[in-house]
Amino acid sequence: MDRRYIYAFLGSFSLTILYIGITSLGGGVELFKAEFRELWYFLLPLIGGFGLQIWLFSHIRLYGKGEGKKEVATTGCVSTGSMIACCAHHVTDILPFVGLTAAAVVLADYQRPLLLIGNLSNVIGAIWMLDIIQKFHLYSEESRFKALERIHFGALKWHIILSAIAIFIVYLIIYNPSKINVEEMLKLASS
Repeated sequence: MDRRYIYAFLGSFSLTILYIGITSLGGGVELFKAEFRELWYFLLPLIGGFGLQIWLFSHIRLYGKGEGKKEVATTGCVSTGSMIACCAHHVTDILPFVGLTAAAVVLADYQRPLLLIGNLSNVIGAIWMLDIIQKFHLYSEESRFKALERIHFGALKWHIILSAIAIFIVYLIIYNPSKINVEEMLKLASS
């Protein structure tokens, strides 16, 4: 079996297990179920996009003979950023245990924007890797990638980055987190 598929599956599976584990530790299996029902439209693309990035990264490592090492390192950073953005909202599960309850309340309100950052960085990472595959011709003539030659991923990459920034800014403008009562936050912080 092709190792790229195995790595992609293991990456997605590991991210899923990490998510289930952190959420369950923070509030039990019921919290995981409730949160998944509420956020599935962020979580499923995030998990799938992470697997896609791993598949593309594995493809570059398999076919790249030293070409684009710097670019491959960049894609690794983007993939890592996606994973961090995915799990950053779970910092709120840990903060109360270390005495930072007020910070947990504030961060909890920004769970969706953090998940959006993770999904946008998945798209950026995938396009970036497709650009590397195209730039260094890391595919055979019979490959499925041959059909993608008509798309100029180098230019598309920058359009996607600018679009992702615009989407995030608009989302933050229209996003309405629950209003935090400052007095409640101070009570939580002092307890």
